[in-house]
Amino acid sequence: MIGDAPELACAHLFGVEYPDYYRWYTGEGMRSILLCQQCFEQPEQRAGTLRQVCRACFERVEEDGCLEAVGGMPQVLERATSLRFTHRDLALPADLLGDVLVIAPLLGEAHSAWVALTSWGALVRLDLGAGTAQTLARLPQGALDLAAPLSLHIAPDGRAAAVANTYGSSGRVVDLASGAVTMELDRKKYHVDVCQFPLGFFMHGGRLLLIHATDWNRLDVSDPLTGELLTPRAYEKPEPTSDKQVQPEHYLDYFHAGLHVSPDGRWVADAGWVWHPVGIVRTWSLADWLGQNPWESEDGASERRLTYAHYLWDSPMCWVGDSTLAIWGVGADEEVMLPAVLLFDVPSSTPTRAFGGPQVAPHSGWPPRVSRLGWLAYDRWLFAISPECGTGVWDVATGERLHHAADFAPTAYHSGARQFLTVLPGGALRLSALEGEA
Repeated sequence: MIGDAPELACAHLFGVEYPDYYRWYTGEGMRSILLCQQCFEQPEQRAGTLRQVCRACFERVEEDGCLEAVGGMPQVLERATSLRFTHRDLALPADLLGDVLVIAPLLGEAHSAWVALTSWGALVRLDLGAGTAQTLARLPQGALDLAAPLSLHIAPDGRAAAVANTYGSSGRVVDLASGAVTMELDRKKYHVDVCQFPLGFFMHGGRLLLIHATDWNRLDVSDPLTGELLTPRAYEKPEPTSDKQVQPEHYLDYFHAGLHVSPDGRWVADAGWVWHPVGIVRTWSLADWLGQNPWESEDGASERRLTYAHYLWDSPMCWVGDSTLAIWGVGADEEVMLPAVLLFDVPSSTPTRAFGGPQVAPHSGWPPRVSRLGWLAYDRWLFAISPECGTGVWDVATGERLHHAADFAPTAYHSGARQFLTVLPGGALRLSALEGEA
């Protein structure tokens, strides 16, 4: 259990082998009670059926049963602070080739340095302190659909960029020192329109590496500067034993989606999904994948599954330190997700705590779109950001909200410069910083 352990449960849940249960948040911290469907839907019946149970009995319902829905609301804790966002609007350099389509920070630099992909297909280094633009490379004409959503990832050392159509099948890797395209990325076409193109740079043994999808259910690691594949493996086709199809050993029935690599490059979190559909956050060890088991991303010993939610994947998450993952949302289904953050110790896959309140505007309808979901970022404080809900600033240690700016929804965050950047209509940029004391 995480947070305050609930001690009340509906008597109808006991004596049932695999009970369907419903969780109701009481508004006291993260305290909740477990109910059967009838008592969940008819609150007037609860007084006569709620029983105080021991922790072991309560957890047995959670482990053996199936969570069908959640209700109520976690408490939102707040702390008065002097924190506030300050803003400064900048005009783009006059010699910039095209409009900014997508932008990402150069995290290895302490000042406001960014890489932008423009409508002319140029990858441009923007130094917003000096007001300069330097074209580093150009994508081959027609390599990507520049009118569709794009994802841009910059290597931790700033040496390479990976750009892809977010809901497409193609991408390119570019050496930013030479401007050369070093890899063509292809994840095939199966249901790519509903999940982000999986990409993630990391450093391993002093070497820059890239995780990238090569099919809907396969990830690989390559050297992004040479294209060398470091995770070669092939299925062995099983001998048929009947008319029923038999999948090969290590076969993974899972759609990979947005990837999040831990700051130390030891772990990766995958926000993918399985039919029917259910979003599942999976994690595994990158060191084990590269050093011990080429099948680690499929079914290795370090692979863990942290959360399950119907119709919700590519959900907001971020690393809070080297081994703690913050995942947004409490609930069993995307239509009834409650605003909260769950924290997991990834090496042990243990939920450590939770707190209510962070909002990132869950999507409605099909397919899911991360642009509506918003995103999380962490740098001393946790930032919950979305166009519909603005930006909230949270103390992870206490679960308290420190500040909320309802009309502020930046595009990206530069942890080295501690600056937010917003691409404004018309092409201008806005730099923002959090100031004050907490």
